[in-house]
Amino acid sequence: MNLIYVTAQVPYGKGEQFIPPEIIEMRKLGNNIKILPLRPAKEIGQGHENSVISEYCDRTPLINIKVILCLFKYIIIHPIKVLNIISKIIFKSGSIVKVFKNIILIPKGLYMGQEALKYKADHIHCHWASTSATAAYIASVISDIPWSFTAHRWDIYENNMLKEKAKTASFFRVINKKGYNDICKYIRSEDVSKCKIIHVGIFLDNQNNSTFEVNNREEFLIVVPASLIEVKGHKYLIEAINMLKDKNLICHFYGEGELEEELLTEIKKLGLQDKILLKGQVAHEDLLEMYKTKAVDVLILPSILTDAGEHEGIPVSLMEAMANKIPVISTNTGGIPELLEEGSGILVDDKSSEQLKDAILRLLEDKEIAIELGEAGYNKVLNEFDINKVCLNLQQEFKNRA
Repeated sequence: MNLIYVTAQVPYGKGEQFIPPEIIEMRKLGNNIKILPLRPAKEIGQGHENSVISEYCDRTPLINIKVILCLFKYIIIHPIKVLNIISKIIFKSGSIVKVFKNIILIPKGLYMGQEALKYKADHIHCHWASTSATAAYIASVISDIPWSFTAHRWDIYENNMLKEKAKTASFFRVINKKGYNDICKYIRSEDVSKCKIIHVGIFLDNQNNSTFEVNNREEFLIVVPASLIEVKGHKYLIEAINMLKDKNLICHFYGEGELEEELLTEIKKLGLQDKILLKGQVAHEDLLEMYKTKAVDVLILPSILTDAGEHEGIPVSLMEAMANKIPVISTNTGGIPELLEEGSGILVDDKSSEQLKDAILRLLEDKEIAIELGEAGYNKVLNEFDINKVCLNLQQEFKNRA
């Protein structure tokens, strides 16, 4: 199949690290893919996978002369379709703010439709149900090529034309059960059958499935690969480690974000500079190499449900550690319980430093538990989150709607 993949930025920009593996695997399955990022950044994203997929990416920005000329072309040759798109955006967006967010996407969406026709695309697929999906929706309307979208978490609750998008999409995907339950609140009952739960997947290295090795290093290493933002809950882990000052452990925060200075201040205030290190952004392949070589004792994601209602989906960062038999600790929020059920990881309540402390102590004091969790976690991702199985399911949906 010839597929168009619409992204927010990938492969140009930070984040969306779950998308490159999916695109790479879809190509392995024999599909031709062209990537159309909505707002590509100046720099390519970190990691080898972004470099690989950049070879079949159209880096056209949100607006330039080429995009503007495309707008005028379609106003002339398909005025009714363009007026219909404008009308739907005005009356279906739900708020003035969303109307403006969507209206400015019309030129780029028309350009995407033009490129899809040139590519002789069989299907247009989009990650994120918000503005990226608006652009993909426009591309589908102008080109008459079927389309679909993947909704993750915040993009569901934003509810940017979800009813219209679900109505016009040939199918739409959510990545967990919670996403399914939540998106169904915003769409027509007759469109619920088009909603498919297809997890985000990861590559599994079948050559690296040896049993988790008990730590023979001097220090017990905790890693937290997460942006330094509120929903990731770093401050509760800092409090937990403060209760474990006398233990021989060290924690590395891998990521950047708006809370960096605040977290550094708290670490210094508690005198934890030798226990918690902010290591900045790390290349994806470097992090995976740490897992493969068993240089990590536990991955912790202390995520929370924020007062604004933000929460995790099913974090790929947890899956990647589990795929290498690294034990994981996370919280009972968002889609995380769906991943860590049945003993495949340790679940604690969010915002509970005490429970985080107890979970760390369990692994520090009982190495057999670490081994058991590593095996259970590996089996979980092998059975449900293998990128090959995920993409086979996704490809079947594309073929069913081509």
